[in-house]
Amino acid sequence: MSHPEPAESRTLNTPNRISAEMRAVSFMLQGYSRSCLVGIAAKLAIADKLAARPMTSGGLSQELGIPERTLLRLMRGFANCGLVREIPGECFALTELGQTLKEDAPGNLREQAIRIHDMDYRAWGKLLEGAVTGQTPFSLAHGLDFYPFLESHAELSRIFNRSMDTMSASARNA
Repeated sequence: MSHPEPAESRTLNTPNRISAEMRAVSFMLQGYSRSCLVGIAAKLAIADKLAARPMTSGGLSQELGIPERTLLRLMRGFANCGLVREIPGECFALTELGQTLKEDAPGNLREQAIRIHDMDYRAWGKLLEGAVTGQTPFSLAHGLDFYPFLESHAELSRIFNRSMDTMSASARNA
């Protein structure tokens, strides 16, 4: 009578299983860069600029005042995230996923993406220090507690409030 291998042994000795797990963890590790790209796309209003028609990276570059080569790399990053798709001639079109960042899209995620980009990243970067010291990561990152920070940053306060309104409306409609 044979005994089944312990689960740990099966997992470690199965190349496809390790591969799938490694891919999953790798995807998690890349989450920060993807989230950064979504935040940058929102801040640059890429969805609004591409809403009417595809545009070349050169045309977007002139409109945004960003060097074309740099913008092309960003646009390809946005394409990698699924926000836009590249078509021949270094031209980019908005995808359905990218539509969620349009300012006038119902339930859009634009403000949430900007809020996360401008406020949350630095705080998450202080998570370990906060755990060790007992201080809040947000205060460590921004030098103020959350609400005093919002009181002293009017534009980020507006973005925060709009993102909360959108999230509340989405929860009510779910």
